[in-house]
Amino acid sequence: MPWGLTLQRTHAPRTAPPPKSHRPRPTSLVRTTGSGTGGGRGGGPPRLLASNTAPPRATASAAAGRVHDQRARDPTLPEVALSSIASHDHSSRHHRAGVRRLCGHLNGLRLAQRQARLNRLNHQLGDFYGRLFALTEANSRIFGAFTERNARPDGRSPFAHETPPSDEELAEWRLWAGTVFLPNIQAMRDLVIKHADLLSEPEMPPILLQLCAHVSGYEITAARWERGNYDQHESVVPFPSEEIAAYARDGFAGLKREQSRLLGRRQDN
Repeated sequence: MPWGLTLQRTHAPRTAPPPKSHRPRPTSLVRTTGSGTGGGRGGGPPRLLASNTAPPRATASAAAGRVHDQRARDPTLPEVALSSIASHDHSSRHHRAGVRRLCGHLNGLRLAQRQARLNRLNHQLGDFYGRLFALTEANSRIFGAFTERNARPDGRSPFAHETPPSDEELAEWRLWAGTVFLPNIQAMRDLVIKHADLLSEPEMPPILLQLCAHVSGYEITAARWERGNYDQHESVVPFPSEEIAAYARDGFAGLKREQSRLLGRRQDN
């Protein structure tokens, strides 16, 4: 460099920074000076370099960050539009949360209904159909044993024969009836009366009404026996033996299948 020339340091004109609300976020710029060959602290015009500093994260929420980005890209964007962006994001989050709450409520309601149905099934099986099934099966088998033991030579019961029962056969019948058969059918009748709320049908089945009438009729017959009157040995209402046994068996089996289904057990055909 020839003597007599002096190196003058020039600076770029400084401009006022944009308002804080309109300042862009993606990168931050820093002001530095070059290192020229002249005297002083440096030479050449100052340069603007992009810093490696990461853009600041949104401090409030994702919605606030989006509003800030929209304002930075378009400072003239009306405040109403910015509010719409924030409110849309807010409403979307609330919608998703509402759907999750609704699904949870419906699932809880389904589980509660399932548990209530299972509880009722347990009561029906334990307090009514299971007991009725056991009583009818026991009564049918013990009656079969009585018939086989006291059958006529042709294999028929004395009460289903052309020849009337003898006094010995009637006495044997009164013993079995008063000790086994009458207590069994009384227990059946009591189940119907005490646990009618556990019936699967919306109305009382006629077969159960006939059972109750038969028991009441036989209680009158038994009362006559206690007075020494043996003119009658049957109830005024026939006993629906096969029908009541089928009703108890089918009802018990159907409820057991449904109970297994609710418990998630596999049914083998």
